[in-house]
Amino acid sequence: MCFALSKALSILEKYLQTSVKKGEHLPDRPTTPDQAWKALMDGNSRFASGNMWGYLQHIAIEISPKHRQEIYGGQHPFASILTCSDSRVSPELIFDQGLGDLFVVRNAGNVVDSIVLGSLEYGAIHLKTPLIVVMAHQKCGAVTAACNTKEEDMTGPLGSVLRTIAPSAREAKSGHDQDPDAYIELAAKLNAQNMMSQILQNEKIAAAAKEGRVQVVCVRYNLATGLVENL
Repeated sequence: MCFALSKALSILEKYLQTSVKKGEHLPDRPTTPDQAWKALMDGNSRFASGNMWGYLQHIAIEISPKHRQEIYGGQHPFASILTCSDSRVSPELIFDQGLGDLFVVRNAGNVVDSIVLGSLEYGAIHLKTPLIVVMAHQKCGAVTAACNTKEEDMTGPLGSVLRTIAPSAREAKSGHDQDPDAYIELAAKLNAQNMMSQILQNEKIAAAAKEGRVQVVCVRYNLATGLVENL
């Protein structure tokens, strides 16, 4: 195992040196919602496929000193991502993107409040990211807690997170109370969709979406397969 890892790192180092000498660079930054979506899905395919060579080839340029110098003067991400703080859900890895590519906002349960909404507005309007992605995931601890906690017991800072998810939990419970797993997964899906709706209530984001400059989408990350699925 150690030998294989050492060999892989050696190959990566040589590739990185060669790519920098050749002046290889990343594709042009996506400027439309469709281009941004394709870049994310292509990256997720590389990640989920298990083809580490293809994955490493791409990331080698992303983490190169040359690329760090290129983005030193300012950031130009092509997508804003709202997702959960869960340690298994890292957008840059899942979408195979590097420094400067994604404007990421994370919290427990990928919930929306004024700070999150302000951050996403900054990404869409000032950084001009053409795509906003709300990404839920399987087995979310915050959603599970919201489903299993009485609303009168949702107190304190954590309680504010759970109360935000609670309407989705109530909606999901109808018809699924006999299947706890299905109930929680549906609640996670509905929570992400409800958060997407809240984002679209922002006046500036809604105007940009109406003009076609920004698109807001809702997805779920499959922990088992590594794939991102459109909701």
